[in-house]
Amino acid sequence: MGTAHQLQQSPPSAPVLLDEYFVKQLAAFNAMTRALREAGIEILSLMQHDNRIYIRTEDSDLVKSNFLSEIRGMRYRTTDRVTHNVVTIRGVDVAWLTPVKEQDQ
Repeated sequence: MGTAHQLQQSPPSAPVLLDEYFVKQLAAFNAMTRALREAGIEILSLMQHDNRIYIRTEDSDLVKSNFLSEIRGMRYRTTDRVTHNVVTIRGVDVAWLTPVKEQDQ
């Protein structure tokens, strides 16, 4: 006969309290993630702590065609050979990278 093993239980952890702002932001972030996927937009990275969703460059036109009336801000920043494009939709930043185009000399 085998011996009975007692399982050690962890002490109960303290409940996690989420403030109202975080709950609303997380709900908006999750809803935007679902909306992008439903529009056929491939998500590359979810950065919830930055409130930013990265998509494929090829899908940026889908963002514009599906969410144009909801875009509240557009920002661009070029570093080295890449432009970081960001639009704010429903309070969430949607971003993609594009290569810098060299001008003909």
